[in-house]
Amino acid sequence: MNDNGDLPTGWFGHKGGASTPWANVEAFWNAATSTTQPCGIPHVTTTLVSSLLSSQINNIYDEDIIQIRRNPQSMTGFHHGLFVDYNQHTGSTNDLYVSSHSDQRYFNKLSDVILAHGGGTKVNLRALVPFSSDLTK
Repeated sequence: MNDNGDLPTGWFGHKGGASTPWANVEAFWNAATSTTQPCGIPHVTTTLVSSLLSSQINNIYDEDIIQIRRNPQSMTGFHHGLFVDYNQHTGSTNDLYVSSHSDQRYFNKLSDVILAHGGGTKVNLRALVPFSSDLTK
């Protein structure tokens, strides 16, 4: 998302593919939270969605980045990245809207995305607040 709120139409990559942090959910998190050159701060650590407190949901803001993974018992990596479009701050995932990588995935309720991935007892979530909506800063 650029500074005036528009979604970019291009792909951030190069002729050989995309750079790992842009093409891989885990690599993005590691790059964004790097101790050498971080571009964001984690503010919700890995948590089972059904265990999230309403205060944790309220602390997720527009333009934050959410990552989810299904089957938290497997301890496999996170596999889906979401951008927060709008949070009504009611403490509910029903009132938090996110977008992801396809036309059908703009401005969806986070609760619907969680349900599509198995529901709150089967999905882990973590959130990152970027220093800027321009993640190159």
